[in-house]
Amino acid sequence: MTTLEKIEKEARDLSPAEILELVKRLLNQLPTSDSQPTTPRPYALAKGLFEVPASFDDPLPDDLLDAFEGR
Repeated sequence: MTTLEKIEKEARDLSPAEILELVKRLLNQLPTSDSQPTTPRPYALAKGLFEVPASFDDPLPDDLLDAFEGR
């Protein structure tokens, strides 16, 4: 039995308020991402690094559309 299965089994005996408190405590234990930028990324950061082809907005070929649609 996995740890998660054990927790689920034990949680069946908890009241909804106790489950909510458990979830809140577990969420507080999640690591926070310290990599959040303090300033927004500059506009047009990759300007001049590539060129969008004129055919960019053209419809996709039928075989590729079929693949996306699972045909």
